[in-house]
Order: sequence, then C-alpha cells, then structure tokens
Amino acid sequence: MTTETPQPGPATTGAGWWRSCSPSTPAALAVFAVGGADERALDETLDRLGVGRVGVGEVVLRRIAGIDTGLVARWTPTRADLFPHAGGAVMRGLGRALTERGLVHADRVDPRELFPEADSVIEARVLEALARDPSPRATDLLLDQVGRWEGLDPDRESAVAPRALDRLLRPALVVSLGRANIGKSSLANALARREAALVADVPGTTRDHVGLTLSLDGLVVRYLDTPGVARGEEADPLTARGAEAALTLAASADLILDCRDASEPEDGVDLPGGVPALRVLLRGDRVEAARNGLVTSAATGAGLGDLAVAIRRALVPDGALADPRPWRFWEPA
Repeated sequence: MTTETPQPGPATTGAGWWRSCSPSTPAALAVFAVGGADERALDETLDRLGVGRVGVGEVVLRRIAGIDTGLVARWTPTRADLFPHAGGAVMRGLGRALTERGLVHADRVDPRELFPEADSVIEARVLEALARDPSPRATDLLLDQVGRWEGLDPDRESAVAPRALDRLLRPALVVSLGRANIGKSSLANALARREAALVADVPGTTRDHVGLTLSLDGLVVRYLDTPGVARGEEADPLTARGAEAALTLAASADLILDCRDASEPEDGVDLPGGVPALRVLLRGDRVEAARNGLVTSAATGAGLGDLAVAIRRALVPDGALADPRPWRFWEPA
C-alpha cells in the first residue's frame, strides 16, 4: 500500500473524496478517503456508495459502488477510508463513481485530514512524507523534524537546511552518456542488480533509453541508460537519432555520468553545459590501471559501491545530511 502527496481536504460542507494512493506505484490495495462535514453527511455518503452504515472504529468488508469488494474503515464520525484493489480500471471506475454520486474531488488535502492522530501539523507532514516511500536516508531525518521545528514558525523561519535534501523525497534524474558499445547498459544492469537493459557486443544495441528507479547509497534516483553516441563517421540515421535523444535527456538531468571505456579514457562525448557530471570509467577489469575517473567493472562489481556513494554525494552532499537545522521538506524547491 502506498500513499501519494495529498495536500486541503473536502469543503467544509457536503462531502468530498481524495485518493491516498499513487496510481503510478505498484500496490495491492488502493486507498480512497471520503469525508463529510458532519457524521450525518458521511452516513449518507456511505449509503450512496452502497456500503451501508459503518460505525466509528469499525472495519468491514463491503461492495463499494458496485465496482469492487474491499475493506471500509471508519476512523472518525467524518472520515472513512475505502480499500479497493489497486488495478487501474478499478481506481478509475471508483473515482468516477464517487464524483457521479455528488462527492467533490479534493486535489489538495491537509495532512491533518490524513493523519488525525498527529499532535501537530509538522508531525502530520512527517507522517505524510514517510508514507510516500522516500529514500532510506530520509527516514531518520524526517523523524527528527518534529523536534527540530518545535517552537519555530514554519512560515517565518529562514534558517533551514539546504534544499539538496529535497532529493531524498523527490528523486533526481541521473543520465548515463557515452560512446556506443562501451558497457553503459551493463553498468545499468549491475546497479539495478537485474537484467533491465539489453546487452550485446554489437554497436547500437541500445536504440532507445531505458529508465530505472535505483537506490544508490540510500538515495533513490531516476536513472536513464541512453543510446551510445557514435563517432561522426560511424553514425547511421537511426543511431544518430538515438544520440540526439540522449543528449536532449542529458541536458535536463540533475547529474550526468560521463561514461568512458577504461582502455580509452579520453574518448568521451561533448556534454551539455550547466549540468554536473561524474566521469565513470567502464570495463575496468580489462585494463591493468586507469586514472582520472571512477573505475568500475560490471563484470566483477568492482567500483560500483564507490560509484553509488559518489552519485549520492553529488546530489545530496554529506554536509546537507549532517545539517542540524530544520528542513522544510513539505515544499518543493
């Protein structure tokens, strides 16, 4: 079960609904919250959904709007959660059914609506952020925020931790860029610990980019393995289009991996300006020694841990993680 960033709930009159699960994240169950202005309004809402009466504190198994059978939990007189299956068709159908039955869809939900057990708005925001499956390194920092914000006004406080910490909750984009057939896809597979990208000793094997979500030294990132950039005389039209797409993606990245063959460390490609880059030497197991870059080997695993740490530090420096000031984590930078 997963939760998306829900942010002011239903109107103060009538009834409303909001989805507390992300449709883009695989999950077994979805969570739809429904709220009413008072106890009677929520009773009527559950009746309109065909659920029937559910007492405060009860969890029952019911047919929901004739679409799916799932759990219904009523937490308070004015708040209940529906737990249907998380299939796309079920979620879309239930969303339509809620709206057709007169409930107002709330795009933004106050976190205190989601976590009424929280003692403060900061604690509610922490619980909301933890529910979004952040990077592992974010967990302790988030749990520490209630104490850090105690006695401070979040709307006025200016002495706060650096915004680089936001990448712990909003994954940065890392793009690998380099010549064709030097092992970029093997590197992606090694970092993912699975066969995510097609690998072959044939130039141009990767014709399109492959997107992955990776956890590197406790930091979750979006990783793109791009087609190789061939030398001018080697590029056929299809390869050239793939290279153009790779360079376009790299220009929008938060970090570029400037990938090169360890046996030819000076044979790189022109990188887009203004984007931080790490030089990564691939196939390090094929040479006796290599310098001027992070040396890795997808075949032996050598250097992969160092690379993961280097990527994390480039995106979220050690100093940011150690900063003792409060973190305004609920706002995008």
